[in-house]
Amino acid sequence: MLFCWTVMLCATATQAEKRPWSETMVRQPNLWATRMNEAVVGGDAGGLRVEVAPDWKWAIAAVENVLLPENVGAISLRVREISPSGKWLMRLWGEVRGRGRAMTTSVAERERRVGEVVFEPDPRTLRMPSRPPVQVQLGIEGEPGDYVVFEALDFVPTEPRPKSGPIPGQIAIDAVELMPNLPQPDKMLDWRAKAQAYDRLVFDWEAKGEHLPLIGLDEGRINVDRPTFGLPSYVGDTRLLGSNQESITAMGAVVGATVARYATRYARALGKWMLNLANAARLFYPNALPKDHQCCGDWKGDPEGVIAYEGLRHHVGDKSPFATGDPVVMKWGPKTDLGLYGSGCVGLLGGIVQTTNVEAILRLDCLATDFHRAPKCFALRWNRSPGRTPCSRRLRAGSSSPRGRCGCRAKAAWSSATSPRTRCMRGRKRRGYPSSGHPRTTPTGTQWTGTGG
Repeated sequence: MLFCWTVMLCATATQAEKRPWSETMVRQPNLWATRMNEAVVGGDAGGLRVEVAPDWKWAIAAVENVLLPENVGAISLRVREISPSGKWLMRLWGEVRGRGRAMTTSVAERERRVGEVVFEPDPRTLRMPSRPPVQVQLGIEGEPGDYVVFEALDFVPTEPRPKSGPIPGQIAIDAVELMPNLPQPDKMLDWRAKAQAYDRLVFDWEAKGEHLPLIGLDEGRINVDRPTFGLPSYVGDTRLLGSNQESITAMGAVVGATVARYATRYARALGKWMLNLANAARLFYPNALPKDHQCCGDWKGDPEGVIAYEGLRHHVGDKSPFATGDPVVMKWGPKTDLGLYGSGCVGLLGGIVQTTNVEAILRLDCLATDFHRAPKCFALRWNRSPGRTPCSRRLRAGSSSPRGRCGCRAKAAWSSATSPRTRCMRGRKRRGYPSSGHPRTTPTGTQWTGTGG
């Protein structure tokens, strides 16, 4: 309800003259003329005071048509004081992504911190050279009379992120270009082992402990005339019993690196995206974060840490990142935020992502989630190193590659960062490809390398 009212009121707010942002605005309450839910707004040279009006649960004060600095890299907000039960928020409304459509972007929600707080906004937002005007919102959630005093607010510009130059034959995706070629820290899980450990826990009918076993018998005979199994959406979820289950907990969506086989012009973008996904996804798991950076760290039924949290927040209070979800915070049933409906897709990463005998090079099996194996058979490799890495055509994956229906092993054509060529090798020697076993160096980026696995 809060979000819906915010959008509706913003859309009908009185338009004011466009004005560049100044840090002095937060000390001029008369500029914050859009006052949602009859917000009580006041203040002086010491800051902007926003108070919840009688009969309301939240209040927002907003200043219209603000021109922010180019390439905002950080938002610095200083809160002087807040009432004992209040929680403050900050949002932006407008064309914050340069797509011609106004939207609400949450910077901070349900905060209790006082003093200076610095936020790093999503790099896909607030980086437009056109600088469309936005509405800046500061507010408070709580009971009537709850208040917050904002002492300072500043939008700190940063240097634009460098973009890769155009690569012949490759299509760049803006959101992927913002991702690093080498994420830090670079900690790649063994996703095959993680998927196998998940199966061992989830499909264990004899598991003992709180909320265990997770698997249950379904004798409803709705989709097939025989007994089958069911899995809860969350650990500790008793809402869906018997034949009432979400199918996604038992059937992961078949998506992955397959697209590179049919649209090789996306090979570089896909390789970079998969690298960042496979590296960062570990943060959803309980054993990847300190206990105070997750909401359900006390559950002892998953010692290997194979069931992931439903969601990951950039920060909760002063903890960043923070693994959480909906059920515990919203109190609508399940006893934890550990979600099987998302964790079950770990097999996709386990089947697609493999390391090689060269540490800097990641291998993506483009056949793992594709039923149509012939005639194009290949794997995608991404070089994670910042420079050129010695390797050979005998790169070995962590496990042997299966033979495709065309009779060849999973082979790929070669694509460097500057001269991509994509075709199925099928073991044939082509111009520009060194003979098997001869070392070569590979630049950072996508590698379609002829190999027998």
